[in-house]
Amino acid sequence: RFLNGSGTENPFRMHQELQQAMGDGVGIFREDEGLRTAIGKLEEMERRAVSLKAPSNRLDYNPGWQLCREVHNMITVSLAVARAALMRTESRGGHSRLDHAYYDDYWSEHNIVTHRDEDGNMVLTPRDVLRGEGLDELVEARKEAEKAA
Repeated sequence: RFLNGSGTENPFRMHQELQQAMGDGVGIFREDEGLRTAIGKLEEMERRAVSLKAPSNRLDYNPGWQLCREVHNMITVSLAVARAALMRTESRGGHSRLDHAYYDDYWSEHNIVTHRDEDGNMVLTPRDVLRGEGLDELVEARKEAEKAA
């Protein structure tokens, strides 16, 4: 369908839109409004992605055909990242929420697991972190160091 189907969406343009949406709303410095806007754009792109069509139907060398296949996966991963960032109301490491500037102890104890339900909907679920020996001391030392800074 990417080569000879009736699709009208250009994978190169959609890839640029994806980069723009993620850069604008899900960059290192994030906030609720930007994340929600990005998620809305990504959901709309996910609906449009079924109409992707490579600009050329050549079989020998066709980066557009490859990008048609990849852009769908990129949108899926981007949605998971954006939705998890919205769920995580804290700042830690490379996840900096301007509207939630501090650690939340809840998120030091939980990871976010993503899967698709029976209907294909993305589901994000916080799950307890499995701890290894000695990590608790490192986490507490890091918290103290950040409080002192």
